[in-house]
Amino acid sequence: ELEPQKSVFAIHVELASELSRPIIIHAVKADEWLQDFWNRLKNIKFVIHSFSGSIELLKQTLKKGGYVSFSPSIIRKNNFAELAKYVPTSSLMLESDGPYQGEPENIRHLAEKIANYKNIKIEELPQMFYNKCGIPYDSVPSQAEIIFKESLDIILKSGSQYKFKESIYL
Repeated sequence: ELEPQKSVFAIHVELASELSRPIIIHAVKADEWLQDFWNRLKNIKFVIHSFSGSIELLKQTLKKGGYVSFSPSIIRKNNFAELAKYVPTSSLMLESDGPYQGEPENIRHLAEKIANYKNIKIEELPQMFYNKCGIPYDSVPSQAEIIFKESLDIILKSGSQYKFKESIYL
């Protein structure tokens, strides 16, 4: 039954709008379901967490000014190459979606594939992600975000075995 979820989600969207707060959307296999909410998401900063949708959902998200966050599981999707090429780095975040996929080599593998599809050097990604830290949240980068940026630098450069305890957004 989707109705309780739709009602609760509508309340979250209304609160986010009223309080000028961002909203994180976890929308697995919910492309059609989200269609009812696009008009309500105006003037709300939002991130679709662990994005796994269609190119159409990506285009709609970007059109509304949203961000998408890719976790390593997206690599297995048939449309990953198309999504990775289409999404601008200014609207893209990476996440571990831990603890299940939080191993540094998984994030590094995802970052390598994205860099390859975008024809950029992987060493450029940490600064691109760091430059927008806090943008969806209307804040300047916090100490935690700086640590995440430094951690991503280490992972990308050395393949470090640093363990992430929970999901992070970069």
